[in-house]
Amino acid sequence: MTNNEKVSFSAATALWLIAFPLMDMARVIVDRALRGHSPLKADRTHLHHIVLQCGDTKQAALLKISTLSAFFAVTGIAMHVSGFQEVTIFLTFLAAFALYTVRVRHLQKKLA
Repeated sequence: MTNNEKVSFSAATALWLIAFPLMDMARVIVDRALRGHSPLKADRTHLHHIVLQCGDTKQAALLKISTLSAFFAVTGIAMHVSGFQEVTIFLTFLAAFALYTVRVRHLQKKLA
């Protein structure tokens, strides 16, 4: 690579790099607001609490969440490197976010 070449990626790809914390935070804020609670008041609705309630150890929860986060990052980078259009990368991110939300809500209902 020469000094004139830049390594960069789109904003949609950047979303994939921070996908898990972004998705989890957005889901929790919306859920709290829908229940009429302050989005800033702490509760146990983040994914790591849900995974622990399912019976996993802290180490297992960390491994699962880290793996999910790495999967999201690799997915975004792979789409970027493969030449996907930014709109496709973004729409795929939104679909993954919807799927993530549905899956977490399913886990919450299962625990209730």
